Amino acid sequence: MRSFRLTSLATAILLATAVIGVNPSQSAAVGGDQFVALANAKRASEGKPPVSLSAAVDQISVERANAMAASDNFAHDLPYVERRLRELGQCFSGYGEIIAWERGYPSQSYQRTVDGWWASPGHHAIIAGDYNAAGGSWTLSGATNKLYSVMIFVKLCSAPAPTPPPSGGLPKLPELLNLPLSPPPALGRR
Repeated sequence: MRSFRLTSLATAILLATAVIGVNPSQSAAVGGDQFVALANAKRASEGKPPVSLSAAVDQISVERANAMAASDNFAHDLPYVERRLRELGQCFSGYGEIIAWERGYPSQSYQRTVDGWWASPGHHAIIAGDYNAAGGSWTLSGATNKLYSVMIFVKLCSAPAPTPPPSGGLPKLPELLNLPLSPPPALGRR
């Protein structure tokens, strides 16, 4: 019976991984809400209106961070961003991507990353640009231990759709599968 439960749990985890499209050996990219909040604070310091966290733009940021970490290739991919915006049905008149990689820090820091972008004239121009939506993400390359961060800013044709819950990682397995999780039976002494 115990073997069946462990096998069922392992099958559920693999199913959940397949359903949400995550490679179990790679961390999921996260952090769009934190990146956007910090970018909005920088924008406010120059009298610029805030950008909204867009689910579609955030998803593309997640994809970009994961792609850079998986390939260990630190490079812009603007054709990919444009193609994904179109595939996700976004009407837009402009967009910009900013990327960063770090290694050697004990943990990821949204503030350190955004401050670094803000200090760079090209990145600063994108953060402060004429955009109304954004998304952001970071992920860790398991192979090189590099942190890859991405923010994408977009000028959508209309106001962005309501923001999804914060991109704080993957849903818990019971929520994903809508299954109750009960604790394993107590093991008695024999």
